[in-house]
Amino acid sequence: DSLSNNPEVFLEKTYVLYEYAKLIRVTASAVKDCPMDDIYGTILEYIIDYPHMTDSEAAQEIYVSERTYARKKKVALTLFETLLWGCDINCLLSVL
Repeated sequence: DSLSNNPEVFLEKTYVLYEYAKLIRVTASAVKDCPMDDIYGTILEYIIDYPHMTDSEAAQEIYVSERTYARKKKVALTLFETLLWGCDINCLLSVL
């Protein structure tokens, strides 16, 4: 494997991953700062910080119904992708 044999390539790829992780965190914080329902930022925090948590478990943690969680999660992810990519992913896919 070229990564294990070349420390410079490994460090370069690690740095890129680190920068992506920072970008994701900053974008999630921007969603939390949106002048809307604060639940969107909370939902994103759960998605990022607890990737193995089910939607049902996350809904219980933030004291909303699973149905409300699913609806708000969709909006939270749309806000996130719009801030991250500058457009809604569906819009982006439609032009590709």
